[in-house]
Amino acid sequence: MRKTHDDPVPGGGRRGLAARTGRLLLKALAFFVILEPIWMLLPFAGFLYGSGLHIQTLSRHPETAWLTHFVFPVLTLGPVGPLLVVLGLLLFLAGAVQVYSAKIRRKGLVTGGLYAFVRHPQYTALTLFATGLLLAWGRVMMFLAFFLMMFLYYHLARSEERRCRARFGEAYET
Repeated sequence: MRKTHDDPVPGGGRRGLAARTGRLLLKALAFFVILEPIWMLLPFAGFLYGSGLHIQTLSRHPETAWLTHFVFPVLTLGPVGPLLVVLGLLLFLAGAVQVYSAKIRRKGLVTGGLYAFVRHPQYTALTLFATGLLLAWGRVMMFLAFFLMMFLYYHLARSEERRCRARFGEAYET
């Protein structure tokens, strides 16, 4: 049997253990991310968010206040969350229009518009969007998904930067 780079070193190794632990954590996170929409589709969730039970009353008692912040979604900070969602979506679309119109017209590197101010405006927009979701839908799963998204976008941005440096050279750095 051929060994791969993910196989632990004979006798156990830190790299193998870290890889196995990382895969296990990603599987657990994926399970909870998949579980979230299933939970929200259950009739019980409709009861919780409907007129049957007023979730906001839970925040009045110290023993149950944590539920409104980590288990049951409630609108926090008023309209700030939804406004960030809309702003993030609009900025993401503006960045997408710039990138894909340049690709269609074969213009090469995009340096104007949003890209004149921010190196990764679409990732910035998605961060605003996700922050708005956190404020409007502050559940534990949203927090976990947010930090996983930030970790993955960081590595994706680094990968894109390497490819752009290789393709566009000094023009990209400038």
